[in-house]
Amino acid sequence: MSGVAIGIIGVFALIAFAITGAVLVLFTPAAFAALGYHPIAVEYVLGTIDQAVLLVFQMEGQVFSPREISHLADVKTMIGALRWGFGAALAVSALLAFLNARAFRAACLWAPAIFVAIGGAVVLAYFTFGFQLVGSVFHRVFFPQGNWQFPFSSLIIRLYGTDEMIAGTVFVIAVVLALLAVIAVVAWAGFGRVR
Repeated sequence: MSGVAIGIIGVFALIAFAITGAVLVLFTPAAFAALGYHPIAVEYVLGTIDQAVLLVFQMEGQVFSPREISHLADVKTMIGALRWGFGAALAVSALLAFLNARAFRAACLWAPAIFVAIGGAVVLAYFTFGFQLVGSVFHRVFFPQGNWQFPFSSLIIRLYGTDEMIAGTVFVIAVVLALLAVIAVVAWAGFGRVR
């Protein structure tokens, strides 16, 4: 495999590694607590509680609808898939580093800049079109089954509404940038001796 191919694949493997890793960090009890989120969703997604608990959970007399529970089940499935994606991105990155350390080092250094460009485009779309449209596109892509639209009065929106979604997005972007920065620094220092 050519150095250019390794570099290009490496950039996207590293970005995938960082994004999946950041989302997995978001879906931890510590991150939910730090962000001030109610823990019920992360407890369900991580398997600490089962669907039966969601069926009886109440907040100010309000319960989850079957559609909301179905969406949380889809989030749980997506998090499971992200674990596999995280592992696959890590494995691909390790393989590429083994095949051509110099080209992979370049990928490590380019990945943060390319993510900033992609992330910048998403932020620009947010400021141009608003969170509702950007959030809607996100949900249509990652939850095509369509069970993610709820009235503003629903329990899931009361617990995890627009403010929580924005805070979660900022958290994920910050973790991705931190991971990619660490990777770039390690690549600069560690792979710098590679010939």
